[in-house]
Formats: sequence, structure tokens, C-alpha cells
Amino acid sequence: MDNTQNIISLCSGIGGLDLGVQLVLPASRVVAYVEGEAFCIHRLVTQMEAGFLDSAPVWTDVKTFDGRPFRGKVDGIIGGYPCQPFSQAGQRKGTNDPRHLWPDILRILQSVRPAWAFFENVRGHLRLGFPDVLRDLTSKDRIDRLRALGNGVVPVVAAKAFIDLMEKIGGLNEHRPI
Repeated sequence: MDNTQNIISLCSGIGGLDLGVQLVLPASRVVAYVEGEAFCIHRLVTQMEAGFLDSAPVWTDVKTFDGRPFRGKVDGIIGGYPCQPFSQAGQRKGTNDPRHLWPDILRILQSVRPAWAFFENVRGHLRLGFPDVLRDLTSKDRIDRLRALGNGVVPVVAAKAFIDLMEKIGGLNEHRPI
């Protein structure tokens, strides 16, 4: 029985999240990368050639990426969509920022219909933009459609703020002071 988890990596960056997911899911395989930054694309290709990342096609624009051919062929979607619209360090333009890509991520999720999804973002996203993401993913209508797929899994969105909080309370820190 093949237990490989085929994954699409959106806003792939240099592949860090992909490597992290493969540590947790060793049988996972990225079948498509979507990344628009030239430097990151260069690093992805270099890492694929060196055998550190799965070899897969790289699409260069999440806004035009068509996920429909992947429906039924992909188990999960991962990504770290741009934080600049939400970051404390930025101008916090939210949905008015041209780098706000959540609507495109949602469109891809809807067209692919993976069994699971995992995304990361900055702490500032919890106050700006994340309530919309949560609403998009947890609306009763959307949950009913996800359950109708038969896998009973609702996508999970993880924010870096959760990790930050866990570290502050010692939940992820193995070197806690006594």
C-alpha cells in the first residue's frame, strides 16, 4: 500500500516549510511548487538539483496557478503566504496590500480540495486578516462541502503566533530554566 502524501507547496520561498513537513511526514512528496520571487526560485531549483528537495515543476504566479488538474491527486497543500500585509514591521495594509494573496490561496484550496492544508504566517496576522481566513475556512457552508468530500478533515491554519505562545509558556522549549 502506497502511503505517500502528495503535496502542493504555495509561496514556497526556499523550501523551509517543505523540509519541515517532510520531517513530520516522511512519506510526503512535493509535486508542485508555486513561488514568484526569482531568488527563491533559483534556490528551489538548486536544492532540487542537489537532492535536498523533491524534484517538481515550479509555477511562478500563485494568482494564475490552476489547481484543478491536481484535484484528486494531491493530499495536502502547504504554504507561507506573504506576511507583509499583516506584519508589525510593515505598513499593515491588510487586504489593500497587493501582496495579500489569501484570496488566491483560498481559490486554490477550493479547486484542489485537499484532505488537509497547513499554512504559517506572522503573529500580526492574528489581528489583521486572520479573522477573514478563519471565517473562510470554517463557515458552515464550507465545512459541509469539506465533509461531503468524505475525508472528514477540515483544513488547519497555523500561525507563528501559536508557536511563539507555546515557546513563551515553555510548551516547545526543551531547555526551560528550572
